[in-house]
Amino acid sequence: MKDPNISTVRNIIRYSSSHYYRQVLGVITAFIRPKLLTPELYGLWNLFKIIDTYADYIHFGSLSSMKYRIPFLESKNEHEKVRIIKGSALHGTFWIYLLFSIILILFSFKSGMSTEARVGLLAFSVIVIFLWYYEFYSALLKAYQNFILISRANYLYYTLVFFLSVVLIYFWGIYGVYLSVAVPLIVTILYFRSKAPLIDVNEFQINVFVDLIKHGFPIMFFDTVAMLIRTCDRFIVSALLGNEQLGYYGISIMVLGFIMNIPGASREVIEPKMMQSLNQSSYKKGIDEYFLKPLLNIAYIMPFLIGIVVFTFPIVIPLLLSRYTPGIVPSQILVIGGYFLALSYTVRGVVVANNWQLMASFIISFSLFANIVLSILFINFGFGISGVSIASSISFCILLVSLLIFVSKKSNYIAKRLKSNLFFLCCPFFIMCGSIFVLEYGESIFRIHLYVSAFLKLALFCLINLSLIFITRKKHTLTQKIKWIRQ
Repeated sequence: MKDPNISTVRNIIRYSSSHYYRQVLGVITAFIRPKLLTPELYGLWNLFKIIDTYADYIHFGSLSSMKYRIPFLESKNEHEKVRIIKGSALHGTFWIYLLFSIILILFSFKSGMSTEARVGLLAFSVIVIFLWYYEFYSALLKAYQNFILISRANYLYYTLVFFLSVVLIYFWGIYGVYLSVAVPLIVTILYFRSKAPLIDVNEFQINVFVDLIKHGFPIMFFDTVAMLIRTCDRFIVSALLGNEQLGYYGISIMVLGFIMNIPGASREVIEPKMMQSLNQSSYKKGIDEYFLKPLLNIAYIMPFLIGIVVFTFPIVIPLLLSRYTPGIVPSQILVIGGYFLALSYTVRGVVVANNWQLMASFIISFSLFANIVLSILFINFGFGISGVSIASSISFCILLVSLLIFVSKKSNYIAKRLKSNLFFLCCPFFIMCGSIFVLEYGESIFRIHLYVSAFLKLALFCLINLSLIFITRKKHTLTQKIKWIRQ
């Protein structure tokens, strides 16, 4: 019988790979747009990009609820309830997105608005409808664990965005930008429909949709607070240090998003499985399989991603983005703090699976408060964007610790398992920081050529962390997963 862990690992790899593909093309596209647009039009595009970014929250959590409810009901063979949920989510979210689209249309009639802005509002009023269908389809495919199709669609979508951004912006300027958003959505939706046609989604029940929002809103609220923890730093930098410093700090934001793809993809693959395991297996088995093991695995994977950034950025940034060298140190600091953020992604799965989101939202809000206060404090002390990176890293640590304490208080079994594995969870972080310090200190003594030094430091760093993985192999499943991937 095929080990189910094999498909889980491969799903994570495929899904995270498609996200890395997006990141690479996204970085290239981010340089192309400002070159082809005037600063004013590029600023206008960034305003409209907010609509695209926050479209995932328009459904008030109903799609998030559907994504977790379907695997749970499927495990109980309650197919009729699944059919009603799909239909209620599809039609209910349509009316919400349509209302938002109408609001954009009404804003387009505001006097004194430029033609580019007016056309943009009208364009995004249509794009919002495409986003509705795209978001529903994506949530449904995630509910059914069809990450192969999602990954392929991601490759298609982001490739189209890249090429259309270059071609359409060159010929039609800002109007080409609007088209480069709409066309990839349409093509991807058609691809979804051709590979996985929608069936049994016609029935709509208002009480079912309200129930989806009731259960999904806490998930959305929790995600909103978590998102504010990750994004409040850029608002503080912009307000207190100016947009030029925000541009330097943008390198930190970009690289943090890049290394968070693996824990992010892992979370999306594992969370529905955790929901399903609550019905199919014992509580303890589900916690061990879908919480503790992923938590330990991420703890031992992240140092490799962090080390690559820490040791290569002093070379890569001056070569490729010479104007952004002030962002090197803040990036190094922020990615080290990303270790805590990555682990908090995994803890989120337990919170969602047990419907603890609303209570957890107030717990993690302390991390948001700490991020804001410390960022302002460090800026006033003259640390600049490096101080903001330190503040964000501290807030990520507070986020993880507060979540671990919270889930431990809610479950004695989780508390017991975390206590017995606490050393092995902390060990990778301290080994990572210690090896970075020793290797950087060693370079300052021996004064080796910059490129040779970076290669040697990264090689030694990886060797140290690989040794740690081998020594602690009984506490995680990374070595077994390497064997599964080869099969």
